[in-house]
Amino acid sequence: MQRRIITTWLARGENAQGLASLTGRTNFWALVLSEPRNLFQEIFGFGITNANIDGLPIDSNWLSSYQQEGIFGVCVCALMVIFLLVAAFFQAPGLRRALILFLVTYCLIASFTEDAFEAPSTYLLHLVVAASLLLSITASGPHEGRPEAVT
Repeated sequence: MQRRIITTWLARGENAQGLASLTGRTNFWALVLSEPRNLFQEIFGFGITNANIDGLPIDSNWLSSYQQEGIFGVCVCALMVIFLLVAAFFQAPGLRRALILFLVTYCLIASFTEDAFEAPSTYLLHLVVAASLLLSITASGPHEGRPEAVT
């Protein structure tokens, strides 16, 4: 009974074909990958103004980055997320660390089916907040923000 309720909620009115293709997103992603490119476009993309194909959004951070900034843009996005995750793991356990890990993980999961952090968006704002929390931990050091005694 519970399984049926959960399955019905997850489907939200979609049929099996719609769910399998992520409501048509995967069909559209194939168009992005099949678009002809030369070596320069493969590495650096088509430019920031091309976040869509035929006026339709790409709805994937990774494919949108590939379309706009090429492999270079995908690598920058990946390095940004990896850096934040690794830096957060090396922080002392606490509320800030948990918040950083939550925000970065949330953005990472959302990046597969949303235009996430490769362009100005709420997801990029979440990553900036996570980075600022990380910097405030690093900057405060072991004294947690207490001023040093001047001698």
